[in-house]
Amino acid sequence: MNVRLMGSLCLMLMATLPVAAPASAVPTEKQTPIISVNGTASIAREPDIARTSLSVETNGETASAATQQNAAIAARVRSALESRGIPSSAIVTQYYNLRYNPRPEPTPPTVPVRRPAGTAVVNGERYGYVVNHTLEISSAAAKVGAVIDTAIAAGATSVGGVVYDVSDRHGAYLEAVRQAVADAKSQALAAATASGARLGAIHRIFVGGERTIAPMQPPVMRAMAAQVPTEVTPGAVRIFANVSITYELVR
Repeated sequence: MNVRLMGSLCLMLMATLPVAAPASAVPTEKQTPIISVNGTASIAREPDIARTSLSVETNGETASAATQQNAAIAARVRSALESRGIPSSAIVTQYYNLRYNPRPEPTPPTVPVRRPAGTAVVNGERYGYVVNHTLEISSAAAKVGAVIDTAIAAGATSVGGVVYDVSDRHGAYLEAVRQAVADAKSQALAAATASGARLGAIHRIFVGGERTIAPMQPPVMRAMAAQVPTEVTPGAVRIFANVSITYELVR
């Protein structure tokens, strides 16, 4: 076979082979611009309920003596509070503890201490078997002073503190959520307008957990029998809400 025939066959084979079409460009998905904002709000409410922490502490040479004495005083405190209109279900045990506190060995001073006549050293420490029974009393906020005075007069030895709250806290929280959403929308609208866009549909929304700041009165240790009525003035209870919203932007 001559060279001319070989060339003709090669041309024929090339003509019969399929020619691959150029690859077409894969269309890319258009990304929708978005904007994410955080909104916050708080609602202030005057407290209408309170939880008062009161303790009865006693001591004795035996555990039985200390616990029996404590039970008698705690029963008097409960009875006195119930007589002031506090239901028994609103008086619950928050803490109960029995411990042994040994009396320290006396150590004579190296240098004689001169004290004025008639003075005594009192450190308030209880020795032997010591019982601490802490009660939590739920009442109307306006009754806190009367609760403290009544309990102290009946034998309570200390006030641990008062925590105020609102009965419709969830309703106040929902109002805070609505205000937080409005705050987030106003921020998103301002940012979109400044960038020359418009707000589109909500892409995602997240609501944070409820948070409350309630006023608390500091504890009063070793409270004595009240000479004048106790007045406790609470501040406002503040309920917070926060939301995170993602909007689509329309050009």
